[in-house]
Amino acid sequence: MLRGDVLRLGGSRMKPLYVALLIALSTPSLAFAQTGSETVFVGQLRSMTLTPRDREAERRAREAGGDLIISNSCGTASATFRVIRSTRRLPREVRTHDTVGEWCDPPLPLNQGPWLIVMESRTRELQAVYEIVEQQGASYALVLDSQEELSTRSPEIRPLLDLQPLPEPLEYDVSNSVSSDGLAEWVSRRPALELRDGAVWIARGLPLANLFPGPTPN
Repeated sequence: MLRGDVLRLGGSRMKPLYVALLIALSTPSLAFAQTGSETVFVGQLRSMTLTPRDREAERRAREAGGDLIISNSCGTASATFRVIRSTRRLPREVRTHDTVGEWCDPPLPLNQGPWLIVMESRTRELQAVYEIVEQQGASYALVLDSQEELSTRSPEIRPLLDLQPLPEPLEYDVSNSVSSDGLAEWVSRRPALELRDGAVWIARGLPLANLFPGPTPN
């Protein structure tokens, strides 16, 4: 999701929602849900380390005949998560890896969570992060990806991302991110969203009970 987007529930303004698409953050504690090239888990952020990009080292490598690196990356991030739910036996903590964008913002707010996370199973690079909300005693992940983005998930992951109607739809302010001219088309490409009287609403979410129907294995 885009930075600066805001959720409203029941007419009240909520804190910014960060659904990071294609963010990457790997090693012991999490909640998993799959066996293919990607792994889904629910995790609570425990710590994060940001490492600035070493442009001087890149310059020396280039002068020595190395590759020219063209990137707007600010650096890298690694994060440790505590396992909350899992469909398989996992370590208590898992460490993931990510690339920090040009504005040098941390991939995740440090005071929010837990998160539903998709990571590459072998490298533990973060592929997607979804905020979790509680409604009427149930937990839902807000999967706001477009159809195109969902199609990039591994074949094992796609059937898990079965969105269902939210008990209480959330108003979603994208006025600073999407132009009014392209709003209808932008919303139409995202299964979770609906356009109602010119306002964008998150109408569907991913029930975690469907994703993790049984107890986490020990």
